[in-house]
Amino acid sequence: MKHEDEVAHARIDDQERRISAHDKALSPASLAAHAAGIQASIEGRMDAKHGATNEKLDKLMDMHKESMQAHHELMGKHQELLQAHREVLAHLSTPTTRESTIHLPSGPVHMTVKERKDH
Repeated sequence: MKHEDEVAHARIDDQERRISAHDKALSPASLAAHAAGIQASIEGRMDAKHGATNEKLDKLMDMHKESMQAHHELMGKHQELLQAHREVLAHLSTPTTRESTIHLPSGPVHMTVKERKDH
């Protein structure tokens, strides 16, 4: 019987230790510490995502700036092409006079032709 009593008391002591451990784990201070850990983890992840988002935005802004510079360069080249086109059209639209002399058996014939191209 004595041995059974010792075993029973050991079991009771073990159960009291477990209950005490649970009480400590569920104490307001323990729960507050656990909640603070969770909050810190969430904030850390949010800060990481915010930082990654800012990096992506910075890259997008850099790409946009490069794109705008390329666009301005292209527009400048386009304006140069338009100006060259206008100059060619102006040259083609300028009246031209051509003169020619043909020597026929009956004598020289002089011919003058005025050309104008309208575009």
